[in-house]
Formats: sequence, structure tokens, C-alpha cells
Amino acid sequence: MTAEERQAVLASLEKGSAALHEAVLGVTEEQAARVSDSGRWSILQCVEHVAAVEDFLFSLIAGAQDADAPAGNAQREAMILARGADRTNRRESPAEALPKGRFATLHEALEGFRASRGRTIQFVNENEEELRSKIAMHPLMGPVNAMEILLLMAVHPERHARQIEEIKAALTNGSVNENVGKEASMEIHAPMGKIKSLKEFATHILIVTIGILIAFSLEGARESWREHVAVKETREILLAELTSDQEQLGKDLRQVRECNTQLDKIIAEMPGLAKSPIELNRRVGELRPGFYGLNTTAWESALSSNTLNYMERNERNHYVGAYFGLKAYREIQMSSAFASYNDVATYFPSHRSYATEAEEAEAERKLRVLKNEFWILDHFGQQITPDLQKALDSK
Repeated sequence: MTAEERQAVLASLEKGSAALHEAVLGVTEEQAARVSDSGRWSILQCVEHVAAVEDFLFSLIAGAQDADAPAGNAQREAMILARGADRTNRRESPAEALPKGRFATLHEALEGFRASRGRTIQFVNENEEELRSKIAMHPLMGPVNAMEILLLMAVHPERHARQIEEIKAALTNGSVNENVGKEASMEIHAPMGKIKSLKEFATHILIVTIGILIAFSLEGARESWREHVAVKETREILLAELTSDQEQLGKDLRQVRECNTQLDKIIAEMPGLAKSPIELNRRVGELRPGFYGLNTTAWESALSSNTLNYMERNERNHYVGAYFGLKAYREIQMSSAFASYNDVATYFPSHRSYATEAEEAEAERKLRVLKNEFWILDHFGQQITPDLQKALDSK
């Protein structure tokens, strides 16, 4: 990181922090805890999320793997800074960063964010490594380098500062629920007046009984309507997420197959390519798996609520099958295929000769391992595709 880049990143980090603190200026603890009638996050939950994302993204940097050469892209970095705070393109948050009541008060949440942001700033000030040579896997964006992660961290608070301004406007307009966690209750009053006869007493009892029956009926209808609305909203969110995942999965499988076609050719020509290390390394460098991120955030949110219990069993089972497959695919993608690809991407550029049989055999072995991992990924992707389509058709 050059001195100019360091100052630019620090300025972006300070700008993001200032935007968040300005947004919550003057917000009381009572206001911070209010939630909207539509179920959107409260101000406290927004700040908790920002603090959680700061920690999560920093952990990605800490666990990033070394690449053989810098993987910087100036256009992509500029896009992150330009669009990172834009709320017109909304995305579900990774499960790791969803609000979970980590902080009891807005003050605690802000202190948590300040501590995490302070650690980030210290890291930028002290870092001497080439951050674009550090690669990690983002759950939504796929492979990213550490510089890109820092830029995401810098602009992320601005995005939610704007969300907080929206919530504050809703507070002013009175469209936010002030009685957090309280259910409106229906009261039944007996007819007023003094009872003068047994007949009047029986009439009063009859009226009260009818009132209670009506009340129970209305309460049941209201509860049923709530469940209907909750299921409808959850279904729409799940289908949107699955549609996006289906597109990402399709792109990932196409690139995996393309890589395996390239690997077949390289392995077949290995005896000749071993004599030309520059050409071999060039061919290996052309392998471009996508490792597209598959999102299961909406599913995780649905699991944490009771909404799935109100769905028809067949529909619920279709979602279970689709998301089980997606999570298993992501596990294979991240733990096996990505690790094998990273091994190949690191090994070949560092070798300038495959003169001995042992060196040629080791190079070929690594390529065959990668090919096998890609084959497993492709095969499993084909298996889960029908389950994904069933879930999308279940609407």
C-alpha cells in the first residue's frame, strides 16, 4: 500500500464513521429501539449490524490467503466506493452480520463500532503488505482482495447512515411502532346498568357470551391474517433469493466446466508443456473459475422466525431441499474447490522449470486434483439444480 493509498483509505474510513455518528446524533435510546410496522430494522439494529459487519470483514482480511500476484482492479475499487453506500440496490445481509441483540443500548452499539473501526484504522496505519495480493471469499461477492474489503468497510456505515435517516423520518411521521413487543388487545365490556330481574341477568349473560365468541373469532381471524401476510412476505423474499442463487449457480457451473475442458487439454499436452514452463504457466493462468457467492440469508432469517411453520408442508419441504443443496454446494466450493484452485494458482507461477520427472509429475498431480474437485462441484451442482427449480415452482 502506497502512502497515497493509505491516506485515501483512512479518509474513507473516517468519512464512513462520521456519517454514522451524524445520523444517530440526538437519537434517544427509546427512539433507537423502535421498530417499524413493516418489520424493518430499528436504529439500534442498524448500528449493531454495522459493528458486526466491521468485525466480519476484518476477519476475512485476517484469514486472507496469499496470491502469487496482485489482483487489483481500479475500476472495481472505484465501483465499490461509488455504489457501496447506495440503498437503491438492496441486498440481504450475510447471516454472520444479522442483528442478534449483541448490544442492549445504542450507546453500547456505538462503542462496539468505534472499537472495531479503531482496530481497522490501526491496521491500515501499520500495514506494509500488498493488500491486493491477499485473497478471501466474500459470501456475496465471491473472491475479493484485502484492499477491496477495506473499501467495503469504509463505505458500509454510510449505507446504513442513510437507512437511519429513513427511520428517523418515519419516526417523525408516526409510522413506527412505539409499543415495541406489545400486542393490541381487544376488550369486552358488559352492558352498563343495574340488573333488576333474572330475565335481565340472563340477557346480560347472553350478550357477554356472544361478545366473547365474537372477540375470539376476530382475534383468530386477525392472527390468521398476520400469518398469511408473514408467509407471503417470506415466500417473496425466499423466491427472490433463490432466483438470484439459480443465476449465480448457472454461471458458476458454466465456468467450472470451461475450466475442466481447459484442464483436460493441459493434462493431455503435459509432456510437451513441461518443456516450455512459460507456456504451461500461461495456460494455467487462464483458468478462471467464478466461485460465485450463493446467498442463504433470507433462509436463515426465515428459520429464526416461526413463519415456516405456517407454510404448507410440501412448499416448506421444497425450500428445505433447495437450501440444503445450496449450502452443501457452497461448502464444497469454499472448502475443497477453492483451496485446490488456490494451490494451483500459487504453485505454478512460482516454478520456472519442470525438467525432472518428479517436478512434471507433481505439477500434473495438482492439475488432476483440481480437475477432480471441479468435477465433483459440477456433478453436485447438477444434482441440486432440480431441487432449486422445484422450490421456485412451488409458488
